[in-house]
Amino acid sequence: MRSGIFESGISGYQNLKNKAFNSVFELGGERVVITDSTLKIKWKITNEYREIAGYPCRRANGLVLDSIYAVAFYTDQIPVSGGPSAFNGLPGMILGLAVPELHYNMFATKVELGAVNLSSTTLLKKKDKPLTRQQVYDKLKASFGDYLGIKIYNLVMACTFL
Repeated sequence: MRSGIFESGISGYQNLKNKAFNSVFELGGERVVITDSTLKIKWKITNEYREIAGYPCRRANGLVLDSIYAVAFYTDQIPVSGGPSAFNGLPGMILGLAVPELHYNMFATKVELGAVNLSSTTLLKKKDKPLTRQQVYDKLKASFGDYLGIKIYNLVMACTFL
């Protein structure tokens, strides 16, 4: 991974109305496009609060991909059920997110509200062949699964799919 096999620059798009998710990233110089449904996350809202980027946020603990624990802070002052990466499903915008097992932390420092003219077609090129999360998992497992070991491979894939 340190040699540049998994490169940064993952772009993602959620269509919350249609429950669709698209993600594009580079892997060994090749574009990988994931087209699938949004993640189903089991949330439990707590009574813990904190301020993020000037907004009062409430904590929610979630379980994603059946086994990955996540902590999100959302504000109901932005009534959109979305958030960073593939996270969604809370009664407001997720402004803070931590996935301790993956050492994955994202917290907003500034919020700019306005219209966004973006669609899933913006991310996709004509020559792209979209795959589901499972298809990407299976395809890459054949290449990296034995090399990394299944435990590490699953951890890397969880990062990719979030």
